[in-house]
Parts: sequence; structure tokens; C-alpha cells
Amino acid sequence: MQEKKLLTGLFRQHDNAGKAYNAALKCGYQKDEINILMSAETKQKHSYQRKHPELSIEGEVIEAAGVGGSLGVATGAITGALMALGTFVVISGIGLAVSGPIAVWLSGAAAGGIAGGLVGALINMGISANHAEHFKKELKGGAILIILSPHSEQDCKNLEMEWNSYDGIVLST
Repeated sequence: MQEKKLLTGLFRQHDNAGKAYNAALKCGYQKDEINILMSAETKQKHSYQRKHPELSIEGEVIEAAGVGGSLGVATGAITGALMALGTFVVISGIGLAVSGPIAVWLSGAAAGGIAGGLVGALINMGISANHAEHFKKELKGGAILIILSPHSEQDCKNLEMEWNSYDGIVLST
């Protein structure tokens, strides 16, 4: 997939994953640069039901957060915005809900019966086999994994520090 430097954060608390996602948005990352992986069960558990369908998704998330400003300010935007926009793909066969560039690879792998599934995709991205296996187990247990390719070394350091403050298990490879 890519051989650039990667920043990965594994979050066991849903709200902390949302904060980490928002931190990436505030640093200028676009949603299509951020890979988010969780089990299909975790997605279902945290699925989002729109309370104000007359508002835009952004408006609803901001109103629910009780603050003004950009979409990125709402804690929990990981479910509020992404799930409502339907940008997660649930990949049958491996039981994952994914968003971002990795979704294309995993969807193709599942459809084509390519061996390796999630672990293979993570290794292909540049994550070690040991970490990939660990992430797979954590995802089955309800954790959320966020992966991105930092724009700069400074971005990497800043996000790593911030994600650590949200109790993330953070790796820079």
C-alpha cells in the first residue's frame, strides 16, 4: 500500500479515539488520509442515530456538542460524522468496519479471497507482523485503530504526544 512513515494509535476508549481523530483534523489531515479500523460489533455498538435530520451532518454534530466552529471540535466525531456520512465500509468475512485508504485494499482482499486479510493489509502498510497481530486482537476486543502518514516530522511528534494524552498506544514506524 505505502511505505511512508506511519503513525498508529490504538484506543480502547471510544471517546479517546474521537479526540485523537479530531486532533488529526485540527492538524490539517483530511478524512481520506486517516485510516480508522474497528470491529463490526464496535461500530454497531457506537452507531449513530441522527436526532436532527433537517440539519447538515456538521450542524447536527456541532449542535450536539453545544459548541460552534468546525466539524473537528465535536468530541466523538468518529461516530457522529463519519458513521452518519456512511464512510465506513463493513467488510464481511473479517468482521471489520474501516474508513480511509485501507478500506479499498481490504474490500478487494475480501472479495478476491486474498490471504492475510487485516494482518496482511497492516503488514503491507509497513506495520510489523507482531504489531499487526496485536492490533487484530485488540480490534476484536473493541479497540479502535487510527493510522495515518504524517505530513511532517513535527506533525508526527505533536500527534504522538497528543494521542498519548488520550491513553492511546501510539507507534511511529
